Amino acid sequence: GCMACVTACPSGVEYGHLLTPFRAMAERERSRPPINRAARTLVKETLPYPDRFRLAFQGGRVGRWLRGALPGELGAMLDMLPDALPSAEPLPEVYPAQGP
Repeated sequence: GCMACVTACPSGVEYGHLLTPFRAMAERERSRPPINRAARTLVKETLPYPDRFRLAFQGGRVGRWLRGALPGELGAMLDMLPDALPSAEPLPEVYPAQGP
């Protein structure tokens, strides 16, 4: 969940303490089709790493012509690729205040 209910809960239930361990247990015990496991692993091992993501992006652009041959989830990932990535320049550490 989005955890918005935690701050809104009148009885003070910390939903995160209930949900997080359950999610981990459910993921361990759930049986997924191999293609689904591969897609989830691909996402977990690519998105948090900018260099890997850029490499996967380039491969995805080349692989778009394979779209019809790929299983649903993997092909759908190719459909989500933007035409271009933003520059890799790091953001500044400080944004100066503007205005009066």
